[in-house]
Amino acid sequence: MAASRLAGAGSCIYIPSMTTTTAVAESCACLRVRKAARNVTRRYDAALRPAGLRITQFTVMTALAEYGEVSITDLAESLGMERTTLTRNVRPLEQKGWLKISPEGYRRVRTLTLTASGRRKLEAALPLWEQAQQQMERQLGRQGLRAFNEMLERAT
Repeated sequence: MAASRLAGAGSCIYIPSMTTTTAVAESCACLRVRKAARNVTRRYDAALRPAGLRITQFTVMTALAEYGEVSITDLAESLGMERTTLTRNVRPLEQKGWLKISPEGYRRVRTLTLTASGRRKLEAALPLWEQAQQQMERQLGRQGLRAFNEMLERAT
């Protein structure tokens, strides 16, 4: 792939050719995954809107329902999130009373727990999530969705 070179003030600046930028636009896995993630997120967010949740909040609550009490660090790791991002995302859930953040304990560990109110909210949101999931299955097909999920799992 060719690149043109501009010289100026003792340094060279390489500017990618159209062939290179076209190749990136057509084959960049990161670009495709991020574009797909934004589109899929919008669909799930729209489906969950009647429950007052976003998909990021729903997945946190689902994980808490599955794991029970868990440290912020462990939950962030299991969800593939930065700890600070998770902390920022759980604050609104705590303010609404859907989860509880424990005070710092041994070794400054803070844990998260889904509250009874949070469990009820999650139960109300599950049918909405199922609708979004069925929409994805209709679009990709059952085997296509399974293959899509398997590919994403291999990439993480």
